[in-house]
Amino acid sequence: MNRTIRLKLTDIINTKSEPVIISKIENLSRFRNNNITLQLWYDDGELSSKDIQNFISKYSVNTKIKIIIKPKLIDTSNNFVFFDMIHCTAKPTKNHRLKLTYKTLNDLIEGIKELDKILEFITKEKPKKLQKRNDHED
Repeated sequence: MNRTIRLKLTDIINTKSEPVIISKIENLSRFRNNNITLQLWYDDGELSSKDIQNFISKYSVNTKIKIIIKPKLIDTSNNFVFFDMIHCTAKPTKNHRLKLTYKTLNDLIEGIKELDKILEFITKEKPKKLQKRNDHED
């Protein structure tokens, strides 16, 4: 199953936490039948093309996840995301299954850990339930 995670690129790019965050998101793809797409966005003019190129060269080749970078937030029903991570000062979004509102990068990292627990729960093998039969009762 494809699960899309949306995050504002300018919140993480060129920070000490950038490699940790990308690594934790990449680690989410270890679950059974779980393809992760990381949808990054930024407001036009916030990043230079050099910053974007450096980010792409660092992460697009050697990652297990698909990375999409968009020059603006697209929050339509056609772009529904599984997990939306948004800063507390940003405009609220509505087309998502789960949402994390964070203040600091540590909050963001803790939210990714919580998403890890959620994905582990929903992708683990379900126990087989035996059918109860009562047609042989006397």
